[in-house]
Amino acid sequence: AQAKGTAAEPSKDKAASPGSKGATAAKDSKISVSKATGPNAATVQEAFANSAKLNKKKVVIRGKVVKVSAQIMGKNWIHIQDGTGSQSAGNHNLVCTSKDMVEVGDVVTMSGVLAKDKDFGGGYKYAAIVEDATFKK
Repeated sequence: AQAKGTAAEPSKDKAASPGSKGATAAKDSKISVSKATGPNAATVQEAFANSAKLNKKKVVIRGKVVKVSAQIMGKNWIHIQDGTGSQSAGNHNLVCTSKDMVEVGDVVTMSGVLAKDKDFGGGYKYAAIVEDATFKK
């Protein structure tokens, strides 16, 4: 028999993933980034507020990279903030998945397809997330 916690018998006491609320970076009050321009340009807060209207549409958002988690489920998970939204409402930090890699501290213009209420399973659920994002510095 294999030891408890191995692939054959996963440990039962793993903490659930925090998803879009718990995995977010704390709001950086010093961030102030001008809004992107063009079709479906939005602020981070507007991406959450208008997620039903923007669902499955390409969006353009400018922000500062505050967290990068590389190569999870074959993608880079990049958190951006632009100074809008509030930490208590959970609409200050937008997660983007991408094949691109950026650095924490970069100010970028991101474009990708917004998904509303995306559930990856295992507790990874996002009220708004941008998938297949590309970044320009």
